[in-house]
Amino acid sequence: MQARARYPARYPGRGPHVSDASVQERVCRHWRPANCRCNKEWLRLLPFTEQPAAILQVLERAEGFRDDPQNLRSVLAALSYAPSVEAEAVLKALAKRDERFLSEDAWITALTKRNTLTAARIILDLICTGSLPTKDGWVGKHLVGFMTTHDEFRQEVYERFSSTEDDSVRAVLAYAITNAPDIDGILALVRVASAHNQAFQATGLHGALREIIFRIQTDSILKYTGSV
Repeated sequence: MQARARYPARYPGRGPHVSDASVQERVCRHWRPANCRCNKEWLRLLPFTEQPAAILQVLERAEGFRDDPQNLRSVLAALSYAPSVEAEAVLKALAKRDERFLSEDAWITALTKRNTLTAARIILDLICTGSLPTKDGWVGKHLVGFMTTHDEFRQEVYERFSSTEDDSVRAVLAYAITNAPDIDGILALVRVASAHNQAFQATGLHGALREIIFRIQTDSILKYTGSV
């Protein structure tokens, strides 16, 4: 069962959709080409309607406004809390239309906050196709939370890690596995390291094993102190 996004108090989408079915028409009517701030305020309402995909239609009519993904950061934040499951599709469509979204932290953060299996798979697919930047473990950090929440997704990461021949993709997935380790993850790291003749220090195994040992020790201490 997929987790549902949490809605902060500042957004109207905490629970049911916005009741006004004409929000899209209102956005178009109040659109001001020279008033970026006003436009963003209206656009922020669309994720909380029954059809958040209307954002894509409005942006098609908004000449000049979508020249820079930074203009839509507040809209991306709103999509992260939208009640409709279509929000993930909208985020994916935005990145497909403009690849600069893939380098925008607000975009991937919006997907991560959705915390659904669909959002997790979108990010994983983009990593494995080389579409997302993979430097500095930036993307791998977003996988860790999904792996902790979704056991099914964790197994998908292991499968992709074991099958990819791309070194940069393998490094990102190894980072995620190392920072969300379990026994299967350790075995996957060992198998892949052996297949590619990697040295122990270059695999992240040391960090993963250390994390597991720490967890075992912590659990043992908690159980002992709890029984006293």
